[in-house]
Amino acid sequence: MKTRLALLLPLLVSTQGVSPQAGSIGMDASGLVPVASPNGKLQVAFRLKEGVPVFTIMWNGHRLTDAYASGFAVRGERTASWSFLGSTSGEVDESWKPVWGKRSKTVNHYRELIVSLQSESASYRTMEITCRVHDDGVALRYALGTGSFGKKGLALELTADLTRFDFVKDATAWSYRPERRPQGPEKLSAMSGTRRYPMTLHVVDDCYATVLEAALDDFSEMGLASQKGERSLSLKIHPTRRKTPFVSPWRVLQVGATPGHLVDSDLLETLNPRCAIEDASWVRPGVAFWDWRAWGSVAEDFTYGLDLPSWKRFVDL
Repeated sequence: MKTRLALLLPLLVSTQGVSPQAGSIGMDASGLVPVASPNGKLQVAFRLKEGVPVFTIMWNGHRLTDAYASGFAVRGERTASWSFLGSTSGEVDESWKPVWGKRSKTVNHYRELIVSLQSESASYRTMEITCRVHDDGVALRYALGTGSFGKKGLALELTADLTRFDFVKDATAWSYRPERRPQGPEKLSAMSGTRRYPMTLHVVDDCYATVLEAALDDFSEMGLASQKGERSLSLKIHPTRRKTPFVSPWRVLQVGATPGHLVDSDLLETLNPRCAIEDASWVRPGVAFWDWRAWGSVAEDFTYGLDLPSWKRFVDL
């Protein structure tokens, strides 16, 4: 399935920001490359573990998960083993005024780490992993075939997403089920099969997290797969064809002290693309209604259906 989420974004009427202050950063003596959120509560450390990129994510001193970020399986190629080329870091602090949303000003403040990797066993040769650390979450994104060493113009069929979240604790999870109540609560170790996102987890006493994606454009929607007895979530995608160089959707771990903090977050708005309409001053917020939600309901002796008389009544609401 190919989905375009950019159409769901609030439209922006003005934007102002501070350019990223980028600088190169290398591994420390322990082989780690660190980056932290602006308020310091979220800490992320990158390392290579036997050729596999790993991002360890910590919240208020608690280690939450190791995110294994090997990119994608490509049809006809063996799984790549990666070596470290270098990394850069920077910080962005910007804001804009949305036409519609939860607040009058949206703030986009994050610190960013971009890790450059190389593999002789991958036809596209290079992969960059961008890790953005906000106060309320961490986002990872792959770029394949980039840089001076990357192979351009290669048509690849991506058969699997190799991203995996290994959680330290046996978190309690609730996941989305279309048209039904959320699935859960259930322990990660008791789960088996594939779940839909968003999946919200109670990870530790003072931390809730939600697994999401953003900037999904001309790419397979992801699922969240688990195996009974394990505390991990692996991403599943349908086969997707892309030509290098390209970037993937964001793989997102939203974090907050309470479920309310997750609901109040602007993280997805800031990760999704900006509005393509340069002058959105003519846009006015309105009301939308889905006829399925009223199908079969009775009001004033009128039974709502999927038909023209019902739609006419919706117009008069």
